[in-house]
Amino acid sequence: MMTAAVGIRTGRCRLAGRGNGLSATLLLIGGLLLAPFAARAGLFSDEEARKAATDLRAEVLQRRAADDTRFARIESNIDALQQSNQKLQESIDRLEQSIRNLGLPALASQIDGVSQDLARLRGQVEVQGNQVDQTQKHSKEFYLDLDTRLRVIEQERAKAADAAKAQQEQAAAADAGTPANNGIVPPVPVAGAPAAAGGPATPVVTPPTARETQAYDAAYKLFKAANYPAAIRAFQAFGKSWPNSSYAPNAGFWMGMAQYRQKAYGPAAAALQAVASAYPDSPKAPDALLNLSSVQLEQGDTKAAHHTLEDLLNRYPSSEAAAKAKARLGRS
Repeated sequence: MMTAAVGIRTGRCRLAGRGNGLSATLLLIGGLLLAPFAARAGLFSDEEARKAATDLRAEVLQRRAADDTRFARIESNIDALQQSNQKLQESIDRLEQSIRNLGLPALASQIDGVSQDLARLRGQVEVQGNQVDQTQKHSKEFYLDLDTRLRVIEQERAKAADAAKAQQEQAAAADAGTPANNGIVPPVPVAGAPAAAGGPATPVVTPPTARETQAYDAAYKLFKAANYPAAIRAFQAFGKSWPNSSYAPNAGFWMGMAQYRQKAYGPAAAALQAVASAYPDSPKAPDALLNLSSVQLEQGDTKAAHHTLEDLLNRYPSSEAAAKAKARLGRS
């Protein structure tokens, strides 16, 4: 019995050490992934930058798979430990009852002490399990945001290349004496913005400035820290300062998620719907619809939630969000 108690305490120390090491590792991965990419953006050509982005995405996917495997192993160990604790507690209860029946109060007191230690160990296991869940959730959010940023950068480079090509064609046409489009280079529209003839002017996307990126990063850090009221204010200020930013879909999505976690379901639904409507080509649009259905369920509007999931399947049938929508609708 004393050997079992010592083993449990040793396992508790190891589990706590692994949890702390896991959190430090995730922070280090985030720094290593973001720092080199920012330095490379200004040095490499467009072709080299695309290759670097592709290599970085592959590295991210590998690290994500390794993290998922590690989380699964930790959760399996926690489940096994909890089952062992339950069996040990049942054995102690039976032994305690037998001793009490024999009238051995001193030994019964020792068993009470072991039971208290076991209860404390069980509480620490639950704390560790919760920390693993939180770490896994933050890790998934980090990878999702990083992947979105890579896509934004690739889209901006593609648009810049198209604009440069249009300018070259414009110059060639001018030299030939046949100016195209009255000498005006067409602007690059925001994804999902209307561009109908005679309609309002189409917003023009410009590469994000350092100040713009800094403001977005600061707001997103507030969200990751679960400081949702401050994150909401920061994303709202970002939207007012840079309404045509390439980060606008991300900012609107995370603002809606922060409001959702604050149980402000009305504003959350409006923010997520705005992302899906204004930026249908954004990688965030399918996720916005999926989370909008969750908000609608919280509001008790089952019919609207079902309609939103159907809309998601129709508009983005190959997305990861569509697979989750099928599961919610009970489809294979």
